[in-house]
Amino acid sequence: MHFAFAAAVSSSVGKSVSKSVRKAAMFHRGTLCMMLVASLAAAPFAYGAESAAATGAGASNAPAVSGAPGPSTAPLMPSATSSAPPTASTADDTFLLIAPVAFDASTIEVWVPLAHGARLVVYPPGPVEPHELGAALKAERVSVLFLTAQLLNLVVDTDPTLLSPVRLLITGGEAMSATHMRRLRDVLPNLAIINAYGPTEATTVATDYMLPELIPKGSVSIGSPIGDTRTFVLDVDMNLVPVGVAGELYIGGPGVARGYLRDPGLTSTRFVADPIGPPGERLYRTGDLVRWRVDDGLEFLGRTDDQIKLRGFRIEPGEIAAAVKGHPAVRDAFVLLRGHGSGAELVAYFAAMRELSDQLGDELRAYLRERLPGPMVPSQFIPVDKLPLSSSGKVDRAALPVPQKRSGGTGQVAPRTDAEVAVAAEWSALLEVQEVYADDNFFTLGGDSPTAARAVSRLAARFNVQLRLSSIFTHPTVRGMAAEISQLSSSLEIPTKWSESDWLCLGRYGSWPVANCPRLSRAACGDPASR
Repeated sequence: MHFAFAAAVSSSVGKSVSKSVRKAAMFHRGTLCMMLVASLAAAPFAYGAESAAATGAGASNAPAVSGAPGPSTAPLMPSATSSAPPTASTADDTFLLIAPVAFDASTIEVWVPLAHGARLVVYPPGPVEPHELGAALKAERVSVLFLTAQLLNLVVDTDPTLLSPVRLLITGGEAMSATHMRRLRDVLPNLAIINAYGPTEATTVATDYMLPELIPKGSVSIGSPIGDTRTFVLDVDMNLVPVGVAGELYIGGPGVARGYLRDPGLTSTRFVADPIGPPGERLYRTGDLVRWRVDDGLEFLGRTDDQIKLRGFRIEPGEIAAAVKGHPAVRDAFVLLRGHGSGAELVAYFAAMRELSDQLGDELRAYLRERLPGPMVPSQFIPVDKLPLSSSGKVDRAALPVPQKRSGGTGQVAPRTDAEVAVAAEWSALLEVQEVYADDNFFTLGGDSPTAARAVSRLAARFNVQLRLSSIFTHPTVRGMAAEISQLSSSLEIPTKWSESDWLCLGRYGSWPVANCPRLSRAACGDPASR
């Protein structure tokens, strides 16, 4: 059952707020709605001799932060701030409260309708099932709705018409899927959609972007700052970067939290002096990588603290997932690093738009090889019916299936010939990969140009052949490289006994050293008689 309530909000804090809110409770359908606003307008934190900065005196609430170790690190939110995107709401609108009140999304779902005199419907706690959500939207005539990006994707995949009662949809929490938004727009062309971005530390929403009628392919902009929020894209030295250049996003303005409750060390790290604004102003460093677009605001690129290091490369899993979702057969994807040390590998989980085929994983691998550097191509592609979501509407990493140990099958055939075994052994040692198969790609395994040079040099010395660096680019698999080496070996007539006319030379063939190969080295050493 769903409940609706209205409340008069006092500008005071502490027990007086809690009492005034409790008195404003309305009985609806014979049941007393829980006083959620009382939880948000908490009593002041100033006790004893503790300072306001440390305890949060004057702050309105301290919501939980995803991934934080507990309430002691909750950000202290300012009492008055423009924390929601412009909705042009009226008293005739109905909002739906889905988020737990401990999470920042509830500030939109509770305070925006209260500020506009609108109606608020409280959704039952627990996981959200799309059809039950659709029934609630219809029964309660919900007109303004906030959904996390992953939950919205799930609803669109189930049935986009479930959102028919809604006139304004706000989504955020994770990168928006342009594919899902195009499908939604095709079914509900009059639905206004806002892509909202903002960390808890900036009071929920810092930027927003109203989607155009025609949604382009690729990533969707997170737009421009709302109200009096200020945003800056800075490099590691906190200098402004040009349009189109990636940098970390910093947020300023009255919506920025005062710091983390009773955690001055973390506060000083994340809330820094504003090098651009007036003295005393602070910026919150989000840890988000963004860049300014020429035409439509900011583009979200990933997280600095989500960066992983795999065999010497810094990799953004979000960038890989976005590339996977660019494939026409994929409706959703998530990429993470599995394992540790030499056994670590990138794994891509994907939900397909069509019935799965055995070749789709190989299709995706080939698709990504054309669009991403080799080290960013996942080693495994695991199909799922849908990405599992946590209670907060984000991908539940712990619920994702653990990859099976690679063995046999397409792209996983063990090396068979002596040359294949030797090539696989060299790559395994150089790239610190435990298992290398016949069809494994050197660059997919984590190889780069310097490592490729070492691999070719070692193989050339091992087989005593004149192997060019370009060969590993034209034959990047174990099987292909072994075949190239075998062909070079069979085309050379290496004498078993040297005559007096034979001579030794140390020279270079192309870019590779050649030694103790008398007849084979003459051309490399410039001997005209050998040509």
